[in-house]
Amino acid sequence: MAHGTMMDHSMFMPQVSALKDRYRVVSYDQRARTPAYDTPYFLRDLAEDCRALLDDLGIGKCVLLGMSMGGFMATEFIRLYPDRVNALVFVGSQIGTYSESEQAARLIEFQKFDHDGTVSLPLARQTASYIFGRHTLQDKADTVDHWAHRWAELPARSVLREAESWLGKADYTAVARRFEKPVLVIHGEDDAVLPVDEKTGAMERAFTNVEVVRIPRSGHVVNLEAPVRTNEVLSTFLDRLKDEGKLSL
Repeated sequence: MAHGTMMDHSMFMPQVSALKDRYRVVSYDQRARTPAYDTPYFLRDLAEDCRALLDDLGIGKCVLLGMSMGGFMATEFIRLYPDRVNALVFVGSQIGTYSESEQAARLIEFQKFDHDGTVSLPLARQTASYIFGRHTLQDKADTVDHWAHRWAELPARSVLREAESWLGKADYTAVARRFEKPVLVIHGEDDAVLPVDEKTGAMERAFTNVEVVRIPRSGHVVNLEAPVRTNEVLSTFLDRLKDEGKLSL
């Protein structure tokens, strides 16, 4: 399980708790949450980090789950190492590229993190108001507050470096078309970061063996905003793969 921008391995705690008794679950911190955060890197570097982790753990093949930026890394991973993956799971992610205007607009926002020290709490709260869906902001204030305070502990430039790793990402549609193994897409219907209709539609058209689940009353961080439903969908997907003999256990 590979996390998204500003997040860390703990964002998958609800999924780890739900699955750990039946599956080997690995949730890890990508480079931005390590001392190497301020060295420029790209998605290929993150994919190589993932491969090295699998090698170190003695995992030949896996079901690779990526949330947002983690999904961007996952598409780069299957470009490089398709034989290491039994299936893919995307959580609030996409396979397309960003236009020049989109890159410029996002870079303006991420340049707010280009300073010494940690992320300010006001900026963390502003980010939370965009990343989490409106229902979560209204009904799950404790969850939002937890992550805003967690983000306020991050080195600010670690967030900028994360964004720089994927802002110029390639369009992985051709990679997706070559990937014939099972794919699960979980996306919040209120996702303001990656709008559900546009992003899931592109995945449905590109992957040959794909299931898309849209979860209502959830934004970009759907696995935290709707953990029960996410766990149900993910468990069903994994159990089916296991029954069909498509998992390396």
